[in-house]
Amino acid sequence: MKSLADIEFLFVSAMKQLQVIQDVPNYENKEMCSTCGGKCCKSLSGINSPEQFGAPDKNLLRHNLLKNLKSGRYTIDWWEADNEMPKTYYMRPSLKGREGKIKDPARSGDAACNFLTDKGCELGHEERPTECTTLEPKMKGNEYACEQKSKLDSVKPWVPYQDVMNLVLKRAIYEGYDKQYIENKKVSIKKVTDKISIGKHTFETIVAVSEEEHVKGLMGKPWPPPVMIFPYKNAEMRKFWMHKTISPLDIIFCRSNRVIGIFEGKPMSTALLGPNEPSDLVVELPLGTAKKCSLKIGDEINIKYSIQTIAKKYEQEMISFS
Repeated sequence: MKSLADIEFLFVSAMKQLQVIQDVPNYENKEMCSTCGGKCCKSLSGINSPEQFGAPDKNLLRHNLLKNLKSGRYTIDWWEADNEMPKTYYMRPSLKGREGKIKDPARSGDAACNFLTDKGCELGHEERPTECTTLEPKMKGNEYACEQKSKLDSVKPWVPYQDVMNLVLKRAIYEGYDKQYIENKKVSIKKVTDKISIGKHTFETIVAVSEEEHVKGLMGKPWPPPVMIFPYKNAEMRKFWMHKTISPLDIIFCRSNRVIGIFEGKPMSTALLGPNEPSDLVVELPLGTAKKCSLKIGDEINIKYSIQTIAKKYEQEMISFS
């Protein structure tokens, strides 16, 4: 059940979002647009506002951005103005023939918006990108034309949400929303693994990221179990046990990228194992690995995270932040 403070926060966020939407000009001229045939829509898609996807609620924004990216009908573009604004990501509808791309930098004239049909826009007026609805249809001489605000003005509302956009990009690539993008960059996500080096030896490893993964660990894994690491943000006193763990393990405790303790875990044991000093990383390996590889206290630790794990870590941080 949500607390009164949570409900109040959601209400205030909704009011802020409504106020932003109400403050934006909104033009519609069906007769003029149908006669024009969508000259602007045929050259490039308009820029959405973050409020259309749930801003200022960052958690809702993240959820809706991922949902729309997964549909293939929307993409992430960016704007760079050297003296005015750093590289800024924003969302807009995909272009025809380029649906399904996560990142798709485009310029006016490249292709039509994928929502444009022979009968007009598939989207209802209120569903269209904010940049589209702020276009004011006018006659210029004998031709129809639309006056719009600068692209910079359309992109600026996305500046406060670049942390969300970076998270969304990493997560979408990890999930494989954009197969074409992955192939073009010659990235095979399935072949990318996490690796940990202890002393002179390197192991492929599973990384515990979520709270559930930290709790479950290698419970129930048959012999030989995989290598698994448990990274923590802060160094604290920690003890591990072998509850529901059926394979014997070497359990290595580390701090500041150095081994500080090595223990043997017996299957199903509830004995608490760990050094009498703080640790910020715990490594579990099949029993006998430490002896076979001559791993010892003082050995240096180096971890290379895969793109999947980086994306998961970002998502967990955003969940904690929200």
